[in-house]
Amino acid sequence: MNFTIKNLVKYLLTIEDQKLPVKICINTEKYDPDANYWLNNIEVNSTGTGGYEVSGEIRLIGEE
Repeated sequence: MNFTIKNLVKYLLTIEDQKLPVKICINTEKYDPDANYWLNNIEVNSTGTGGYEVSGEIRLIGEE
């Protein structure tokens, strides 16, 4: 998905639990400090789901 501020905000507002922490994820094996990284995907794990019983999270995934 091509994220703009407008559609990013619109998507984030659809997430039921607005208190979830946000994590930024990039592939550190291919990390280049001079590269431009773009928001490529968003993954949501709600609190109480497998592996996230105590606290869920939202992951913003960036790629070059």
